[in-house]
Amino acid sequence: MLIYSLYTSATVILLVDGRSLHCHFLRRVKRTYRFLWLRSFDNPIVVRIWRSESNVYLITKQLDGDGGHHPGKLVVDKTSSLSSKEWDEFTKYLEESSYWTLPTEIGDIGNDGAQWVLEGAREGRYHVVDRWSPKDDSYRKACSHLLELSGLKPEQIY
Repeated sequence: MLIYSLYTSATVILLVDGRSLHCHFLRRVKRTYRFLWLRSFDNPIVVRIWRSESNVYLITKQLDGDGGHHPGKLVVDKTSSLSSKEWDEFTKYLEESSYWTLPTEIGDIGNDGAQWVLEGAREGRYHVVDRWSPKDDSYRKACSHLLELSGLKPEQIY
């Protein structure tokens, strides 16, 4: 299951973003995060946020397939600027979740639900956390906040 999960995650990231967060951004941007939301029966979504100097940006991408089987093709591709306050709200949730010390995996994969993968790069460090349909906790709040900032309005959040 893990190999399939890694394959699906990598396929979606390459389809929508075309680059490794680890390699690309560690060279250019001081802080960046990418949320990959792979839902079993709904469209895959990727939201990337980064801060460069005093500017904050958000890229939102959505495919028309389903995350559990066939990613599909790109149907939403938008970039927007955010305020420092919005960045601070997101990083507050990260700090509350102790993101940088969370284990990458905890063995919580399931059949129906969603994979919530959050990659982060800052100060020369890279970290990734992968959870299966996380319950109401600070990690879920951080990822959900990125969805809110994206402007997408999914019917179900699981």
